[in-house]
Amino acid sequence: MLLQTDRLILRNYTMDNVPAVQEYFSDGEDGAEYSIDYDFNPKFRHKGYALEAAKEIVRYLTENPNIKEIYADCDERNTASAKLLERLGFELIRIADWAYKDDADGNPIMVKAAA
Repeated sequence: MLLQTDRLILRNYTMDNVPAVQEYFSDGEDGAEYSIDYDFNPKFRHKGYALEAAKEIVRYLTENPNIKEIYADCDERNTASAKLLERLGFELIRIADWAYKDDADGNPIMVKAAA
């Protein structure tokens, strides 16, 4: 998949991206149908990239007749992401007793949160 806006090219990672991705995920900050997820290197926050990228992804997904549902999530403490998702038309639904955890292959899965 390759999507493009005026300022961004949205594509899958390549091997050339490995050093930048490793740098981003090694900074000690927690990161955490079709789901929209995004992580931005803190050096590039507050420049409108997340909104621009997410708008393009939502446009692409909503124009595909085979896609029936789109959802997104964010850490409830990340109010900027919550506001961005609301601007994109997502409805806030809180599932307080579920959390994300990596499975044996490192893929995020939802699990019942510990009491």
